[in-house]
Amino acid sequence: MFQAGDYVMYGSNGLCLIEKIGVPSFQPSKGSPDYYFLRKTEDNSRIYVPVDTPLPIRCPMTKEEAESLLNVLRLQKAEIPVKHDQKTIVKLCKDTLRPQTAQATASVIQLLHALHPTGKMSGEEEMILKKAESRLCGELAYSLHITSKEAGSKLRTALS
Repeated sequence: MFQAGDYVMYGSNGLCLIEKIGVPSFQPSKGSPDYYFLRKTEDNSRIYVPVDTPLPIRCPMTKEEAESLLNVLRLQKAEIPVKHDQKTIVKLCKDTLRPQTAQATASVIQLLHALHPTGKMSGEEEMILKKAESRLCGELAYSLHITSKEAGSKLRTALS
């Protein structure tokens, strides 16, 4: 179980601060489960999540893990599937992102960049890419103690 003050990666929401743990005012206090009161770092919005949520909630990468991930991206090229029409790629991206790990997110970003080096892609692919980049840059920034902009630059360098 996490503690108030911890930073976590929650599902597809990205980096969040656990502000406190308790019963929100919208729940009856007697017999209600505890919730994490999460504050998204990206937009400062609040999320209430049951402590026993089935959605992935994990610690952010360590600095060493973040540096290792960037090195892997530099050295490893994306595997482009034989069938790579839009529908297949969107499904592949969504399936790959399901575990909500940094590695899965990075592989989706790498795949979409490899498939569309000019940046021209479908609206759905673009939406997946932007959300994945935002989430990964937020985690890299936290882990490497840099700004999101600097994290984006490091990510772009690793992908090129």
